[in-house]
Amino acid sequence: MGERPAAYGQPAAISVSPGPHHAMVKALMTLPKPVVAAINGRCHGAGWVTALACDFRVARADVLIGDIRSGKAIFAGQTVPLVLPRLIGQARAMDLLVTGRVLDAAEAERYGILARVWPEDTYEQDLAAFIDELANGPTKTYAAWKLTVNRSVLQELDGYTDYEQRIAALVRQTDDAKEGVASFREKREPRFTGR
Repeated sequence: MGERPAAYGQPAAISVSPGPHHAMVKALMTLPKPVVAAINGRCHGAGWVTALACDFRVARADVLIGDIRSGKAIFAGQTVPLVLPRLIGQARAMDLLVTGRVLDAAEAERYGILARVWPEDTYEQDLAAFIDELANGPTKTYAAWKLTVNRSVLQELDGYTDYEQRIAALVRQTDDAKEGVASFREKREPRFTGR
């Protein structure tokens, strides 16, 4: 396995290994059965990355979802910039990724991030019924749909991941990235300079 990029603010080697997020996304997208991300709380960071790699994202009506890292000058794409625009379009993806805006369940469903949203009091039953429907359906046909729908992302994934890692290594060297980490550790608002 190749070197991983160093921490923010330190010299970074360009990784020659696509890393665990790449492998996880690829595994979820090639698994020959539907994968459901059942979201019942806040969904950010690694949960956000994982959910976007799933075939169905379903949620309780009170959830909040989005990529909050931008507000701390953290560029950790982890395939999100490849997958998200395909789900919701480039303009909406840029809005969410650049601003770090968080969506409630209703807006995330309108955007096309969530396939289904259920009330808190029936969430568990609705989720169980949905999973039962998938488990007892024509699973080979589902696998065919999944692999054909995901084909374009999978064809780009390896080259994209290398590009994303190179961009991330450059961003980690910026003063704003260092300030983002410092402000997070010190629990204060960041003071960015654009450098």
